[in-house]
Formats: sequence, C-alpha cells, structure tokens
Amino acid sequence: DYLGNFFLDGFDAVMKASARCPRFLRYMDDIVIWNDSQQLPAIRDLAMQTASSLRLEIKHGGEWNQCRYGVPFVGFVVYPDRVRLGRQGRRRFRRKLRQYRSRLSSGVLTEREFQSCVVSLFAHDFAADDGNWRKAVLCCQPCPDEDLQNRPDGGGHAEAPSV
Repeated sequence: DYLGNFFLDGFDAVMKASARCPRFLRYMDDIVIWNDSQQLPAIRDLAMQTASSLRLEIKHGGEWNQCRYGVPFVGFVVYPDRVRLGRQGRRRFRRKLRQYRSRLSSGVLTEREFQSCVVSLFAHDFAADDGNWRKAVLCCQPCPDEDLQNRPDGGGHAEAPSV
C-alpha cells in the first residue's frame, strides 16, 4: 500500500497541477478523472506521459468512457444514479460464499465462524445498490445438507399443519 502510494504521488501532483484535470480521484491504483469529452484526449496523453516518466504503465491504456456507461472503481461500477458490484467482484462473492458453505458443511467452520465470514462478505457488497442481485445469489445457492441434518426437527423439513 505504502509503496504504491509513494510511486503514484508524483502522478497525483502532475495531474492535480494540470489546469486540464480539475476533477481527479485516486484510491490505491484505481484512478478516476472527470472532465468534458473534448478535454479527455489531452488528459489521456498527459496521464500516459506522466506514468511513462515515472516508469509506470497504465494497464490496457486505461478505460476512457462516459459516466453513463459506468466507471469501474475499487471493484464497483459507478453510474450517475447507482453503484453496482463489478463483474469480478460478483464472481468472487459467489465463489467465496460457496467456499464458506462448503467449509461449514465439512466442519472446518463453526456456525459462528461461518456467520462472521458471510457478514464480512456482505458488508463489502452493501456499498453497492445490488439488493436484488444479493437475494438472487442467496436463493440460487442451496444450504449445506449438514445444516439441515443438525436441526432440532431431525431433518430440516417442517411438517405442514393439519387442516
């Protein structure tokens, strides 16, 4: 973390000092620059030259688009009216949830440890406006069988009341 900030400090200074780049945000190695579309080619050239002079490389030449198409930033995609978890973040979320459930089923995690892991997993995602996606993920992933077998009713299936 410190080393990345140390190397990018010079980049920050040049970009902030530029009159062409009045709105600039960086967290670790994620950088967002807002400006009029006419200014972006000049800002892109400045960013590429500055990175090169610091012996740094902008991955894939950067992603330059209009905000309405979404701006990837720290694992999220930021739109003018909402924030979504990015594609890799969604895959990572599903994979980790499956892993935690498997570890619970195999007895590696206690229920309390499982709960702590899942709460942490969801806490990151709560920054996004993805409530429906979270519900869909939970509905599509079955609970581990062991959880059902350990329930007090002996099988996890509640009997329907007699009418």
